[in-house]
Amino acid sequence: MLKIEVSPRVAMAVFLACTFIGITSVAAQDPQKISPAVTVDFRCKLIGVKGDPARMPWFVELRNSASEPMRQTLSMAGSTVTFKDLTPGIYMVCLSGKQDRKRCESVDLTPPPEMKDAEFSKEFQLPKAPSQVSNFYQVSVRALKIPKKALDELKHAVKEQLGGNIKEMMSHLTRAVEIYPDYADAWNNLGAQYHRSGNYQRSIASFTRVTELEPNSHLGWMNLGGSLIATGNFEKALVANKKAVSLDPKDVIANSQLAMTYYYLHNYTEAKKYFRRVFNLDPAYANSPQLYLAHIALGEDSPGEAAEYLTSFLEYHPNAPNAPEARERLKKLSEGELVAAHPPKK
Repeated sequence: MLKIEVSPRVAMAVFLACTFIGITSVAAQDPQKISPAVTVDFRCKLIGVKGDPARMPWFVELRNSASEPMRQTLSMAGSTVTFKDLTPGIYMVCLSGKQDRKRCESVDLTPPPEMKDAEFSKEFQLPKAPSQVSNFYQVSVRALKIPKKALDELKHAVKEQLGGNIKEMMSHLTRAVEIYPDYADAWNNLGAQYHRSGNYQRSIASFTRVTELEPNSHLGWMNLGGSLIATGNFEKALVANKKAVSLDPKDVIANSQLAMTYYYLHNYTEAKKYFRRVFNLDPAYANSPQLYLAHIALGEDSPGEAAEYLTSFLEYHPNAPNAPEARERLKKLSEGELVAAHPPKK
């Protein structure tokens, strides 16, 4: 999965010095393609942290299951944000504020098949300040040299991307790297679009450039790992995804990619370790770690463990397209029949 990031200077200028922008390309399922007549509304209440200033602003971003931004707003603790007329599917709610406070959590907004419209609501605990600030706002000397014209091009590119104007976005990104060839953020965003279009060789080249410019770029390594998985180069993907997880051990996307890399390499012991971490970080995550864990458990002749994971999957995704299959498998397991699970699709 590929994440795009604007430079901290742009993010602070656009979102009142208290937010970050994360834009991710497709590596998980998109919201389900259901009839346009079916829509859902989503209300999320922000639960504050004791001791926080009453009027501290929070940036609330709704993303699709591939973590691409769809709706954005500023809100306060205790407030309820409503997103209307959404296509049913799995979404991510990302919250960010001052002191590098940020957190994303997935939610399944799929109504039962017989319902045309539905309203979902959920409370979200605002993240506490980290014990130590990550390197997100550590600006390299190279980043400080970025010309204003290049910064403006990236800012315009983000705006065009949010509006769905991909051609214009690519034009701005291309101009940004022409103005400043060492612009890691612009190379990263270019790579993400190349990945989306299936041009993996160019995305790998772009992300490799990011890691050369910023060796400690968590995003660069994670995105490189995602493109390498897409090409089936799992050995190199393993190196990139291990590096990404080492730089940000709590990033659910990086952990999911590392788990999947081990899975495709048939190293199920390590795959199970990281799928469990994904489950602990975000149990409703779109890649459904429970299904991979259930498949591994059946391979290890542990039907009870597989049943627990299937039960958990149905708890978070009761109306998913593959929920009936999961229920049938769970039923057979309860009857003592060991069912060979089909591995989730790549």
